[in-house]
Amino acid sequence: MCNSTNLVVLSGYVGNVSEVRQTKTSGKDVLDFSLAVQPKPRRDKDGNWIDQEPLWVKVVCWNGTAEYAEERAESGKFVEVTGVLTHPEEYKSKKDKKHHARTVIHAQSLNFIDVVRKSAEDEGYEESTVYDDDF
Repeated sequence: MCNSTNLVVLSGYVGNVSEVRQTKTSGKDVLDFSLAVQPKPRRDKDGNWIDQEPLWVKVVCWNGTAEYAEERAESGKFVEVTGVLTHPEEYKSKKDKKHHARTVIHAQSLNFIDVVRKSAEDEGYEESTVYDDDF
């Protein structure tokens, strides 16, 4: 029998960010944020490019990763998340009152990437900061 692996890497833009809070049972720090992962555009039957709707994922950060995310995560920032996939989280939408499920990732490392442009002639370069934590 083969062993399976649960490791995902996603990159996208930070949406809503919660405050760091502590769990009631163990007192561990936890913070979560939404992540918009934009699928690549596709072509329609006429060959025109169509942007696809982003996939929204909940990212949960624990302990040191939570503290790091609290310092760096803000809406609109680009981040690469490495973590493990957990069971989908069910919730009831406030808008349409329907039940939905969302993908949840428990982050092991975060890499915030800032794209800096010097001028129109210069190419941008990426400056990143990485935090890696065992949760």
